[in-house]
Amino acid sequence: FGMLEANGGGMLGAIRHLLSSVFVPALHSSASWGQGNAKEVERLRNDFLVKLESFVHILAGAEASLSDVISLPPCTEVDLALISTPSDYLRAAANVEMVELLERCLTTWCKELEQILTKSDHMRKEADTVGPRVELEYWKKR
Repeated sequence: FGMLEANGGGMLGAIRHLLSSVFVPALHSSASWGQGNAKEVERLRNDFLVKLESFVHILAGAEASLSDVISLPPCTEVDLALISTPSDYLRAAANVEMVELLERCLTTWCKELEQILTKSDHMRKEADTVGPRVELEYWKKR
């Protein structure tokens, strides 16, 4: 029984750290993996360790993806916290000025997102070593 310390990097980081720092080294150094055909046991052991290390790598990638946050500028023209119920939505939709203000915010956000996606696409196309692995990583993060 143990306890995960997730204060520094969140739960994914804590699990990744535990697996990579404790379990993977312990399993690599363990000589006893059960009884049976020695070659088969060794093959199963190696297969398990490769998959466990791959899982740790996937956790690191997920952690990196979660840290890539897009921060859109706040909508300063409208207090969006005041529009929270269906009746608020109907009132806002009936108010022409409010709709125009909200459209301006949405237009700004759409332009920001288009710039980010264009930049990301451009960086991907510029890479000299674009291979299947790089292409998969790109689509995972997108």
